Amino acid sequence: MTSRNSEQMAAVCLYGDPVGSLNLRENLSTFELLDHYLDTPNRPVLGMIFEESPRRRWRQAQRLPEWFSNLLPEERLRDLVAEDLGLDPQNEFRLLVALGLDLPGAVTVEPIETGPREQLRRKVAREVAHREDEGFPRPPISFSVAGVQLKLSMLWSGKALLLAGKGELGDRYVKFPARSYAAVPENEFSMMTWAKMCAIDVPHFELRSGHDLGPLPEQFERLRESRVYVVQRFDRTEAGRIHIEDFNQVVGQWPERKYEGATYEGIGAVIAKLCGEQDYFEYVRRLVFVVGSGNEDAHLKNWSLIYPDRVHPRLSPAYDFVSTIQYEDLTRGLGLKLGRSRHFRHIGLHTLDRLATRAGMNVSQTHAVARATVKVMLDTLDEVLRLCPVPADFGSKLYAHMRSIPLFRL
Repeated sequence: MTSRNSEQMAAVCLYGDPVGSLNLRENLSTFELLDHYLDTPNRPVLGMIFEESPRRRWRQAQRLPEWFSNLLPEERLRDLVAEDLGLDPQNEFRLLVALGLDLPGAVTVEPIETGPREQLRRKVAREVAHREDEGFPRPPISFSVAGVQLKLSMLWSGKALLLAGKGELGDRYVKFPARSYAAVPENEFSMMTWAKMCAIDVPHFELRSGHDLGPLPEQFERLRESRVYVVQRFDRTEAGRIHIEDFNQVVGQWPERKYEGATYEGIGAVIAKLCGEQDYFEYVRRLVFVVGSGNEDAHLKNWSLIYPDRVHPRLSPAYDFVSTIQYEDLTRGLGLKLGRSRHFRHIGLHTLDRLATRAGMNVSQTHAVARATVKVMLDTLDEVLRLCPVPADFGSKLYAHMRSIPLFRL
């Protein structure tokens, strides 16, 4: 057993190279970037929050610093992952290290194997060995996926989707049905189909049978009889990992504050500043789509930056588009404020003036992109409803929702 005063240390790596150290001592986590990384010309970016204060030492009692906490699963998904690994779900440091070789983006976290710090690595290794010795057909979860929805990172083998083995990385997220809400995989598939018809940048996605999946962790096995939503991971390519960070990491706050701390205008301003005009107008298209599709869950963790050249951020492909207005107890208004309000009925073309002004972008061009997006959404919705497996009242709810929004009565 590790003593209370012992220190645990982990190396934080980016694209396989050490960039910082993460330590835990007496329930205090600390993180700092390494001098050799900071002194490297044209170095890859770990996170925008670190670029603002590169020499800062980040300290946090009882849990990880915010940026790293956002790499972990939340709520029920975290409980399932922790149970599978035999770890305390509240011990963020141990969870991160246990899952550290397959985290979102190109960051990895690896224990420094000296003294008491070797104990965690041995614990995880023993757990894996025990399952293999016992002929356990389901590999333990060895990756982290952010968020609360039940999902796994899996690898397409050419015949089935499998949990990645040792030294492998999943290239797809597989999302399972929700316990309390009907047809969530079908809902997301339909909304992503609609977004693609609206020329929004989306990764490859499909709806598959749960029987197309290989061996699953025991907690997921009961979901095999349903359809699952499968989406290509844009942070994994044949050439290797691509780094990403979500906007909760960008603004530097806890996962549980993903509905606070920023507005849609604030996200737009950051995208305009860091990613440029093209990505700003792509953001406007997506924001109009979020409003029109009745997506009340487009919080900060559902928008991300991606670093295709390792240095300069771009707006990542779109993900997590769900029409939450289909579920009565989820009708709570927009995930973040737009025009100082979360109410759809307040959103008109004029609402976007403040978005454009704050981003330093042309108001008339912003209006033109919004109008074009509204038109194509209205023009393609009937085809979406015809092609996609949605309930009979799905379309009527969407049409009624759009009629209630001034922006969609242009």
